[in-house]
Amino acid sequence: MPNSLYVTFIGIFILTIWIIWNTIYHRKKITVMTGMMISMVLGMGVGLTMGVILGILLAGDLFSSTLLAMIIGIAAGFLAGLPIGLMAVLDGTLAGMMGGMMGAMLGEMIAPEHQNTLIRIMFLLLTGTIIILFQLMQQEFIKSPHYC
Repeated sequence: MPNSLYVTFIGIFILTIWIIWNTIYHRKKITVMTGMMISMVLGMGVGLTMGVILGILLAGDLFSSTLLAMIIGIAAGFLAGLPIGLMAVLDGTLAGMMGGMMGAMLGEMIAPEHQNTLIRIMFLLLTGTIIILFQLMQQEFIKSPHYC
């Protein structure tokens, strides 16, 4: 496995933990709708990106790549939604499941000459989406009358 994939895995892990930590820390300031958005974005983004990577790494074994990507996406969505409530948990879990399935299929079908480019694009999209999500969270914290 190339070093760039290790960097991508570490980046995904750090971004995911960062958002989940902020969600836990500010859970009293986050509305249910924003919590659902946080868990859905994280579950879908992580599921898609990890699905693409696992689909490429486990080429020829769609079952394993799909199952692993779904588990990772479900875990990310579940953990992001847990501090908010059951609606957010359900939303994040289902988004992670769907993202994992779609990502694994895409990773399995992509031509070998485009694999590295696709991984970089997916990681860039995930990073951009998480930055936008963090801005949404910051706006929510500013509007909230609650204090930690």
